[in-house]
Amino acid sequence: MEPKILKTKSILSKIFLNCILPLLVGLLIYIFLRTDTYINNFFGSVVVNNREISDSIFMSIFRYNLPDFLWAYSLTSALLYLNQTRVSITYLLLIVLFIAATEVLQLVFRDNFTFDWFDLLAAILGSLLSYFLNQSKDEKKAI
Repeated sequence: MEPKILKTKSILSKIFLNCILPLLVGLLIYIFLRTDTYINNFFGSVVVNNREISDSIFMSIFRYNLPDFLWAYSLTSALLYLNQTRVSITYLLLIVLFIAATEVLQLVFRDNFTFDWFDLLAAILGSLLSYFLNQSKDEKKAI
């Protein structure tokens, strides 16, 4: 294969793994493990009901906080891919502030959303992880 085709495949696989797959996993969590969401109201609930698993701390984090982590990871990855130049800490901070603002806005719209500090933490961690995993080798050396 030509180097250009290999580069395109590499970029597409990075976009799939870092942008699309996290959103799909988060959607599956909403569909199969949650009953209290707009997705379930729209499509109907297909909740897996296993009492032993659903009461564990791990399952609670997995069910309620992981989707926020995943969407923040996905959004940050997409924004980093769109910005082809070297990404500065300022750019990262703007992304993190935007993601934090979307969580904090849930305080304003209490009738439709539920604010949770762990969701905010999960979203910020997802954004930071995306930044550090998607940096080039040169950018990692600069930090």
